[in-house]
Amino acid sequence: MRGLGYAILGAAFLAVLGVVGNADFEDELREAVYYCDMVASGAWPDYDNIAQHCPKTYQTAAEYFPDYTPPKY
Repeated sequence: MRGLGYAILGAAFLAVLGVVGNADFEDELREAVYYCDMVASGAWPDYDNIAQHCPKTYQTAAEYFPDYTPPKY
């Protein structure tokens, strides 16, 4: 009986890790889209020198967020 409890606890732990990992990825993607938007609007300089990756960032955001529409620049 003790082994079953450990198995359930382990499965729950892995499920929580999966949810947290996905949330972390989505937060990072939203931050990247925000950075690209701010650079494209001219509000921020491209201080990270990654503006050339913004089209791929927008494409990835459109794939992961169904309600997301990439900007038209």
